[in-house]
Amino acid sequence: MAYLHIDYHAVLEAFRSHSESCPLCAMISEGERAFWDSTLYGAVGTEGFQDAFLASNGFCPHHTRDFTACNDGVAVTMLYVPLLRHRRRWIEASQRGALHRGWRTLGRILRRRDRRSPGTMAAQRGELASPHDCMLCDRIEMWSDQFLTNLLRHQTDAELRGAVENGTGLCVTHYRRLAERGGGFALRRKQRVPRPAPWLQEFHRDRWDAIVSAAESAVHRPGGAAWRTLITTIEGDSAIR
Repeated sequence: MAYLHIDYHAVLEAFRSHSESCPLCAMISEGERAFWDSTLYGAVGTEGFQDAFLASNGFCPHHTRDFTACNDGVAVTMLYVPLLRHRRRWIEASQRGALHRGWRTLGRILRRRDRRSPGTMAAQRGELASPHDCMLCDRIEMWSDQFLTNLLRHQTDAELRGAVENGTGLCVTHYRRLAERGGGFALRRKQRVPRPAPWLQEFHRDRWDAIVSAAESAVHRPGGAAWRTLITTIEGDSAIR
């Protein structure tokens, strides 16, 4: 299953199409829907996907809930029966005594360097995985990095600036990631990524000040939606479903 490639034009279109919410949140939601469609209607039956699922020790709790919400019992069974068997073996092995656990710990250390290697069994790599190794989380990380890197590299473009200023900008979560990414190096090409431009900083600062003022003014008025805007601005669109 190919990763979604996000270039400058995709960033520009995201800001144009999602002027009333964080465009990166919207793009991630679209990417997640495409991931589940691809998984349920093809990938789940392939050996490569099943191995990758075991190697990452399953989905994280958040994406497990999304997966079960698809109500596809066949797909769940195909992935989680092997996962349960592997986890059961790990639990049983850990109960065989301290000496056995010591040998297994040494084995983990020796295998850790090639945990993602195709030559290492998926079950062994899964044993070393953490709940943060979810394959969909990994893809979202990559989408986010591509999006924010292209935004920073092209932030002086007048067309992109206009699209940003005509919308609500990034949520606080994604802007913080943008700020942390600025000044660093992009993976693969090792090119330095510029810091957020003054206009981009000022736009978001003014936007957040306005949201705070609106929320404080509306706190005593029942039925208002200012609190929803406050939450989604801080945590992203996924905070309210």
